[in-house]
Amino acid sequence: AGLEQVKTEKPVTLGEFLTAAGPNSELPADDPLYNAHLFDWSFIDHCPRTVAATKFTIPAVFASDLFQEVDPVAARCGRCLHWPSLFVQQGRSRSGMHQDARHTHFWQALVLGRKEWLIFPQTQMRNLYQGDEPGSAVFDLDAFDPDFDRFPRARHIRGWQAFTKSGDMIFVPGGSPHQVRNVEAPIALSTNYVDSTNYQLYLDDLLTAAEESALKEAM
Repeated sequence: AGLEQVKTEKPVTLGEFLTAAGPNSELPADDPLYNAHLFDWSFIDHCPRTVAATKFTIPAVFASDLFQEVDPVAARCGRCLHWPSLFVQQGRSRSGMHQDARHTHFWQALVLGRKEWLIFPQTQMRNLYQGDEPGSAVFDLDAFDPDFDRFPRARHIRGWQAFTKSGDMIFVPGGSPHQVRNVEAPIALSTNYVDSTNYQLYLDDLLTAAEESALKEAM
């Protein structure tokens, strides 16, 4: 995602980070937290007491998450209980075009700020210029500022545009390329998940990754 880890002289609490890097921040440009982000940071791993105290529950429409039904140790799934995760980002920042890992579905609830989303069906992947690596989950096209000379097929892309504000929730189907612009500095909770509609695609991806890993070890 083009992100780098921030190093500080002493540990920073979540409250301190939200104050320093949140939407009302007035940090100088030389501060280590200037322009810092929390990106897919496991809220339940790092703040379990806060999650319990707020009685956070997954929205019913997304509650059939198979990750919650497995033993993460037995399944060797270190990220199965990673979610919900927290996003705290700067206004006017944006992601690159990408797909979420292994055909997982994704929802995000926006607590604060505003976002603009561009979401595309998988039938548009050729026009989005998928990365050079086979099966790459990133794309070369910047759909917010397309360079039609470099990416002429981008003139033909068709997808959906959405705007979210505080209190809104958005769903991105598994495998859908998408790109996000943070119009106003957002704070959001999100989850990637697998249910009956995408578990076979998820398993197929896992098997392919395991086969590729075994092949590399054998070489």
